[in-house]
Amino acid sequence: MSDNIIIGNRQYKDRLFIFLFGKEERKEWTLELYNAINGTDYTDASAIEINTLDNVLFMGMRNDVSFIIDGNLSLFEHQSTFNPNMPLRMLEYLVDLLRRYCEEKNYNYYMASGIPLPNPRFVVFSNWEGDNQDERTLRLSDMFMNPQEEVSIELYVRVLNINHGYNKHIMQRCRPLLDYSIFVDTIRECRGRGMDLGSAIDRAIDGLPDDSMIRGLLQSNRTEVKGMLETENDAKKVLDMVYYNGKVEGKAEGHKDVAKLYSILINEKRHDDFEKALSNEEYMNQLLTQYGLI
Repeated sequence: MSDNIIIGNRQYKDRLFIFLFGKEERKEWTLELYNAINGTDYTDASAIEINTLDNVLFMGMRNDVSFIIDGNLSLFEHQSTFNPNMPLRMLEYLVDLLRRYCEEKNYNYYMASGIPLPNPRFVVFSNWEGDNQDERTLRLSDMFMNPQEEVSIELYVRVLNINHGYNKHIMQRCRPLLDYSIFVDTIRECRGRGMDLGSAIDRAIDGLPDDSMIRGLLQSNRTEVKGMLETENDAKKVLDMVYYNGKVEGKAEGHKDVAKLYSILINEKRHDDFEKALSNEEYMNQLLTQYGLI
């Protein structure tokens, strides 16, 4: 059975990380991951209430999962390209989540008593190539124009490196995460030897040890896994161009115009137009003209 998400007449893929750790049928892995990064020992996976928003997508992919357990609201996101603006994204997401939470609980902003909100926790699981830190923290205040002044709001995002060989204490407590890390590392190694992506994925799946937690799932969903990773690979190329250190790889002025267009479309959540522009140069030029970029 496919884990793709149908919205209207469109089919959206999960990122592989979310396919593994963000699904109702695999909440025991979600709980294992939660325990590993928080040092807790919860055992009842049914206590997890997954409440991921339906309309937060990028390039046809879902790369986040939100859930509540024991009064804590966790927002997990997977990123393969560094993005220093994650605190702002998390803030926007949190507002939407809490709005829906209050609606579902029939809480009114004008209640005589205070609304009991779950405690938010933000975690980004990163596997961008070249990262050599186990963990870092991104702060919303680092984005403010006057960061030295006292601020009235703060938000912390915990960024965990899940490349193979990093955060070994977390990997030891969450075997599916260790398997995922080895799987991605094997694909990169095969690609580095000139193997095409599809063959590299096959080699990585079949090369997982027999006691791997994720091997059977990947084997039985091999076609879907390849589709997810091919889409992720395309998305990474775009993000590397648009976001890496705020610069575009290449110095041609036209490249800068295209990067500006992609950034505008993403910010305005015009995901369909973004995807169409990637594959249709004529349509991309129409959008460049529309926004006065050419």
